[in-house]
Amino acid sequence: MISATSLDGSDAAGDVEAPSVRRDVPILEAKLVVDASFVANTSGAGGGDEAPSATEEDKEPSTASNAVAAKSASKVMEVDARTRRAMEAAVFLVFIALIAAIGAADSIVAFRVCFGTILFALAGIQLRAAVVLYINRANTMLELAQPVGLAILACAGAAATAGAFAMAFPEHSAACAVRQPIILTCVSLMGSVLVARAWRIGAIIRPAVAFAAGGDDGSCLGVARSKVTRGLSNVSAWTVVVGSCGRRRVNNANNALRQQVTLADSMRVTVALMSIEVEPNLFVCDSEVGAYWYLAVGVVLAALPFLVALLLNVKVEGHLDLFNEFDEIVSSMRTSVQVLVISLPSTGLVGRVNAEAHAYLLAGSLISIVLSFHCTVVLSRLSDIGKKKRQVGASRSNTTDSGGDDPETLEKAASYTKMAKMFQSMGRHEKAVEIWNKILTLFKIGDAEYSWKVGFTDAEINSLGPRSLQIVVTTMIDMSKHKGNTLSLFLEAYTEEKCTEMYGDFVTEPFNALKVFEQCPARKTMADKSFVFPAYSYVHAILKSGRVFIESARNQSVPDLEMASCLNYLQEAKEAAFHLCRAMALQSSLLACKQSYEEAIKVLDAMKAIYDPALHSNLVARAYGSDHCATQIAVSALYYQYLGRSDLSAQICTNVIESILPEVEKTNSDGGNWLGVVGLIMPLTQAMRSQGLNGADRAQGIFSNHVLKSYSGGNNHARFFVRPLTILLKCCSSIGTNPDNTPKAYVGVEEDIDFMLDGATKIPAAYEYGCNSGLGMSPYSILSEICLLLTERCNHEEKKKRALVSEGISYSSLAKEAAQMLPIASASHSPIDEALNALAASAPERHTDLVAS
Repeated sequence: MISATSLDGSDAAGDVEAPSVRRDVPILEAKLVVDASFVANTSGAGGGDEAPSATEEDKEPSTASNAVAAKSASKVMEVDARTRRAMEAAVFLVFIALIAAIGAADSIVAFRVCFGTILFALAGIQLRAAVVLYINRANTMLELAQPVGLAILACAGAAATAGAFAMAFPEHSAACAVRQPIILTCVSLMGSVLVARAWRIGAIIRPAVAFAAGGDDGSCLGVARSKVTRGLSNVSAWTVVVGSCGRRRVNNANNALRQQVTLADSMRVTVALMSIEVEPNLFVCDSEVGAYWYLAVGVVLAALPFLVALLLNVKVEGHLDLFNEFDEIVSSMRTSVQVLVISLPSTGLVGRVNAEAHAYLLAGSLISIVLSFHCTVVLSRLSDIGKKKRQVGASRSNTTDSGGDDPETLEKAASYTKMAKMFQSMGRHEKAVEIWNKILTLFKIGDAEYSWKVGFTDAEINSLGPRSLQIVVTTMIDMSKHKGNTLSLFLEAYTEEKCTEMYGDFVTEPFNALKVFEQCPARKTMADKSFVFPAYSYVHAILKSGRVFIESARNQSVPDLEMASCLNYLQEAKEAAFHLCRAMALQSSLLACKQSYEEAIKVLDAMKAIYDPALHSNLVARAYGSDHCATQIAVSALYYQYLGRSDLSAQICTNVIESILPEVEKTNSDGGNWLGVVGLIMPLTQAMRSQGLNGADRAQGIFSNHVLKSYSGGNNHARFFVRPLTILLKCCSSIGTNPDNTPKAYVGVEEDIDFMLDGATKIPAAYEYGCNSGLGMSPYSILSEICLLLTERCNHEEKKKRALVSEGISYSSLAKEAAQMLPIASASHSPIDEALNALAASAPERHTDLVAS
């Protein structure tokens, strides 16, 4: 058990009195207790069932110490800023002095000394940036920028800058011979690195983006970018074949949703692009040979990679342009062209009259290209490291007392949010969570790091402005949703300690988000509060799980606490139709859990007067993960059945199948909402099976047409339910005889029996409780009923019959424990449990009669 901090923040910041702006939300004053043992046990990692509690180091310092730390950090940052500005001013003055010395120099030696000092100093600055990038290559903030590639770009720029020194020796054939190959090859390398970096990101995310969008973008730019990306991918693949002398083959499995493109792959692309530029630069000094067209060809080829990089970075609608350097490349090109327009004509006018002026203007033209890309691409990425440190320590402390939004913090949070989405789309779950934690740390006071065990103190919450409040709440919700999905989909891959940590984070963050929203004064000034609505939904979904408990501070029952929170949700959502529908669906579900079925149906009737499946289904699914309104309407068929109104139950089933199911299927067009589709059909099949054999046949047809025909497996939540539901409906629809009095066939019965007896986990416990209370049925009840029905089809194999009965009783005991939360689930499971126990105690000859009953 994890005993989390009190939701009012008292454990984290001492006994701080709640501000007067806080509304009466008793659920947020309760003690939250999380039982993560079932998650940890499911992971199979072994060990205890308790996560370590927060140590003294984990706890948040007091508000007073936060203020002292913030002021101290602010003073340190001010000193560092003054020192940095002084150093920058000194370097700038040195450069001005050297440039002045060049203008006043009357000897070639003095010119070359000053000229070389400037060039090598600029090259040293670029090399220093390359070293810093390489040292910080593991920094999360630089990972998407590919720091090794950036370091190579900076080194190439440094080499080109240093190579420009050869222009000061026009009388030497050696200097004249090497300057063109060095300069143009290095400039081409810079462009090739830009291309390789953009290609690497595009090759990683393009399959997932095309899948989500239903195909590649059809615009001219989209098609061109896709073709260039595929072409570079083929180049990278074939360089592997050539480099291994044919021992390694091209991998044609390039349709995977997520592909691994390594740094080595991007370097191979860089080398392949560079090979085009190297050959024209093998010629000696063009002034001696007189072949100026060689120089022109070299310049064009050197510029070509920059144009390709620009194409790969074009912003195309529908693509995940979270890593995009289009603006930086355009800005660099604009600066370079402006300088070249001025310097190149001057260079031509000076010609051979003044060798020093000619060399100076040529070097200036080159440096305008190199330094523009260095500043806009390289230094802009390096600034991310230092900027983050200053913001955490200083920016938030400036807004602590007055409350409000700090523009620099908001800008950084927006950048982090893009990075988190990028990592999420790439399947980098741990990195996405790390970035989300960094976003929340931006809004802490002083140097404190964000932790779900502590959350935010009252002083930190009061300091948030409207935009900051929205970012904090949205980030908490996104992180909770992501961790819940990741934990469910990759449960077997995590250790027990990791499962416990992730589950505690997953269930605590929505409560923390609600606490921050309800307590923050900025909430009153906001017109649109829809960003917090998913938190209400997740809080109640978590409480339905049966593994999270709240200890009331007012001696109220948990259902009363939930209903009070739901009423706040209804009050906030009244201005938005689809959010209001979701809140009313939640209210109906809570009333059903209290056995107030008539009231639950009345609320649903009021909701259906607002709810339009064609208009609202997709909106609800996008905001809340699936269309809970549609699901609750389907569950109401079980309410009517429980109340003895079979005719109304049948009407609900027909209405859902004809009007709602087609719209819900549209939310699964990309295969990302299979759980929503299956969750809608599960209560329908349960209700239709109670209508006799015809209802069972109809249920199987619905499930086959809307799930099995298009379901292709994969790592999604629905994978745990599809096979059991398929077996159950096959069992039900194969009972009895056909119209010609022949027995109904059951295809694949042996495989299904073996599946039920293989000892593997069929439906993880993480799904059991939510399905039980949210869908009105227990997945374990489904599994136990399958075992019961399959016993009749064992073809006199008594050993398998006994094994099925034993397995069914095991599932039944789990189903009875969970079904206590909802009488409907308990009522539907009781006959199954009685039949299994009777079979276990009966003689073999009574077996068939018991199954039939």
